[in-house]
Amino acid sequence: MSSASDVIAPDACAVRVVDAAKVAAVSASLPDGETITELAQVFGLLSDPGRCG
Repeated sequence: MSSASDVIAPDACAVRVVDAAKVAAVSASLPDGETITELAQVFGLLSDPGRCG
């Protein structure tokens, strides 16, 4: 199974380099799952065209 992220552009480097320290820092700064769920609900409500009607 292939995804779009697995496709390598002709002028791209074929080697993926992941900076584990940066990934860990970003992961540690992300909000918890409950906060993400609450934000998704709020934005879902804001995007509902029927709420203004």
